[in-house]
Amino acid sequence: MKYAVAGLALLTAIAAPTTGIAQLMCATSFGACMMATGLPGGPCFCATPNGPIQGIAQIAGGAMLPSVPQFCCTPAGRLGPYANSSIGPGQACQVMTPTGVMIGQACF
Repeated sequence: MKYAVAGLALLTAIAAPTTGIAQLMCATSFGACMMATGLPGGPCFCATPNGPIQGIAQIAGGAMLPSVPQFCCTPAGRLGPYANSSIGPGQACQVMTPTGVMIGQACF
């Protein structure tokens, strides 16, 4: 009888719905890293031996990044999105602003 009760308790625990905490990852053009906090869609950074790499915070298992950056990171901030079909991450880009052309690096 003890085994039947223990087995029933185990099956109940396995079948019970649980609330999981969504895990975030920082997706960059060079890979991804796990994050402790943040908001999906916001900017994030992964630490690498060559320095931090900027990416976009995503829920683990979500949609992946586009193959080319859609923003231009300038001293004034991340501008865009703009239509990019060929510029790779870190390459020079330019965007038109109300005050003139702003030059930066292509980023996600």
